Amino acid sequence: MADLSAVEICAGAGGQSLGLELAGFDHALAVELDENAVNTLRENRDWDVRHGDVADDSVWDPNEYVGVDLLAGGVPCPPFSIAGKQLGAADERDLFAWAVELTGKMQPRALLLENVRGLSMPPSRPIAST
Repeated sequence: MADLSAVEICAGAGGQSLGLELAGFDHALAVELDENAVNTLRENRDWDVRHGDVADDSVWDPNEYVGVDLLAGGVPCPPFSIAGKQLGAADERDLFAWAVELTGKMQPRALLLENVRGLSMPPSRPIAST
């Protein structure tokens, strides 16, 4: 199988990463905010793992990964979950739209974002317009 490159944002401790690796992807980069998860990735894999806010340009530069085979991520789901009050784009944790926009910069061959059931559901309460 040909080696395929992946950049994974909001990588967590590596559950999705392991699946990608088993599917033939080599991680060019993994970015994660949680320090314990970062330490787990660094302990178990010899990858470039960055610790910090995935949207912070000082943590990584998406332009360095233009043309990667796969941009993957487990972006936070609370903005779309009932428990998270389904605030969607009004929630500061919403990285879904940002990740989709990131594909325009990086031009990966494919995009894989974790499926969140609430993503396709209407909000449980009206969202105030600005």
